[in-house]
Parts: sequence; C-alpha cells; structure tokens
Amino acid sequence: MNREQPRILIIEDDATILLSATMYLEDQGYSVLGATDGQNGLSLLDDRLQVVITDIRMPVVDGFAILREINSRFPELPTIVISGTDNLQDVVKALRLGAWDFFPKPIADLDILHYSIRKCIEKATLIRENRIHRRRLEAANEELEAFNRSISHDLRGPLHAMDIFSSILEDDYGPVLDGNGLENLRQIRAAIRRMNTMIEDMLSLSRLSGRTPDKQSVDITAIANDIVHTLTAGQSDSGTAFEIEPDIRVTGDPGLLRNVMENLLGNAWKYTRKADHPRIEVGTCDTDRGITVFVRDNGAGFDMKSAPRLFRLFSRLHSDADFTGNGIGLATVQRIIRCHDGDIRAEARPGQGATFYFTLPV
Repeated sequence: MNREQPRILIIEDDATILLSATMYLEDQGYSVLGATDGQNGLSLLDDRLQVVITDIRMPVVDGFAILREINSRFPELPTIVISGTDNLQDVVKALRLGAWDFFPKPIADLDILHYSIRKCIEKATLIRENRIHRRRLEAANEELEAFNRSISHDLRGPLHAMDIFSSILEDDYGPVLDGNGLENLRQIRAAIRRMNTMIEDMLSLSRLSGRTPDKQSVDITAIANDIVHTLTAGQSDSGTAFEIEPDIRVTGDPGLLRNVMENLLGNAWKYTRKADHPRIEVGTCDTDRGITVFVRDNGAGFDMKSAPRLFRLFSRLHSDADFTGNGIGLATVQRIIRCHDGDIRAEARPGQGATFYFTLPV
C-alpha cells in the first residue's frame, strides 16, 4: 500500500519562488499547497499539514500573524520562515513566535530546505509519539492508583479480621492448646504481620511513580547517623563498627533519600548480623557525574551472577531461614534513585560483604 504523501503549505507572495519551490518539493515526493498571500494561506491551514513554509513580509496578513495562528490552533505544526529582509529582529521575532527554522531569500540551495523539512517532520513525529506515550503512562498510573486503593481496602480488611480473631483465639484458648498449637497460632499471626508490612511497602513503592523529587541540599551524614542511632537503640554494645564520612552532602529530596539510606543501612545491619567483626561504612568517591555515595559492609554478600535480580520486586538472594525480608526494599531504592535521574549499582562477594553505590546528578 502506498504511503500518503506528506502535505506542505507554502505561503509566498513571490510567484517565481513559490513555483520553483513547489516543483522541487513535488519532485521529492511531497504534496504541495500554495498561497500567494497570507489571507489565502490562513484559509488552507488544517490538521493534515505536516510543514508550513511562510514568508514574513506580505500584504494584508504577514508571516507573524500566520505564526500566531498556527501556534494557537496547531502548536505542534512545524513552521519554516523564509524572508528577504536582513533585519535580525524579524528573525528573532519569528523564532519567538514558534518558527522551527529560518531561510533568507533567495534560497540558494533547495536541498538544504528539503533537509530542514525532513528534520521538522521527524521531530514533529517524535513529539506526537511522546505525547501518546505520556498519555498512556498517565492512564497506567491512574490504573495503578486504583489498584493500590483496591489492595489497601480489599486485602487489609480480611487481614485485620484474621489478626483480631487469631488474637482472641490465643487469649481465650491458649491455655488448652499444646505447644505445637500455640506455635502454629503464633506463626499465623507473624505471617499476618509480614503481609501487612508487604502491603505497606508495595503502596509506598507505587506512590513513587508519580512523585517529583523536591530537590534541595541534603545532609547524608546526619541522616546516616540518625539511622544508626535508631538501629542500635537499646543495645549497649551492638558489636558493629560504624564509620560514617563527615559532611556528605548531595542534592535531592530529603524524605526520599532518607528512605534510600534506611534501606541500605538496614540491609547492611541485617546482613552483618552473623559476621565475626561486623563493620558498616558510609562514604563517597568522585565520578564524572558527581559525588557517588556508598554503603559498604562485611556481611553475607552475594554472588555477582545474581546481581541482575538484585533490584527486582520480590526478588531475594537469601532465604528467609537465613535473613528475613520481602524483596521490596532495594526495588524502592532503585526507583527513588531513578526518579532523581541517578544511577545505582552494587559490588559483592559471598561471605565478604557488599557495597552499594548511588550517584545523583549535580
């Protein structure tokens, strides 16, 4: 099936220029409409056009009025301005009114004009496709929000009921249950609590999709020290050595970056639990993109062959028997770093610890 020829409108009061440009572009495979004055050109504007080429200085309706009309009715329609004037202010005004390109008259090389037309059409196509993708993404986010509300309501209700009735069962009938029965009941209640935690984490993760970071200067050192204080609260001697570099500052959303550090330090704390001399370090290193913050531990580590699964939702590299978790924390961390236009990666060896690096643009 033959593709429809791209439609071009040329508005030019010089009949010779209009004719030569029309003949050339038709030879290149375009469908060309011509108008010798601005008023007639305005009457030919429609949404089937792919490029408009217009002169600036014309009687009755000039090129500036045409640009204003196009910008009002068809803001994504590419417009190329041609003019015999050598007044730079006219060029600047045309560009400010939305012109995509400018050529002085007479046009010395129509091949260059053809190149500009092709680039304008390609750019306009990308803009339209981007708008379509954006609308689809917005629709998908709306569906995700609806799904999250459904999770929050439809799953939490039954879980809450299960928690209440299992608590009543334990209080009222605990004395008549043997050890195995009580243990099974406690396992049920523990599973309910884990499920509630997973729902909360999933909802928190989904809310990140539509959030724009409130970027400001963030004191990572202060955040890390605060998190460490929380982790070690109530433990006179945790046995873990912490080394936090002073005055680490980055630009980002304070709340979101606290979430990142809570997850990374919480994981380091968890996975060094079985280490002989647990050590956790927070520091920085310079890269070509800016400051890279790292969280390093000497804990369980992991095989780098499994690294591609590291940030996947619900993907875990260790069993619950060794280390409990729900596989949501690192997925959340990656999404936060990405919404800052940053990067995150990890290095590790089994039994020798892991280091997580994240870089935020300056």
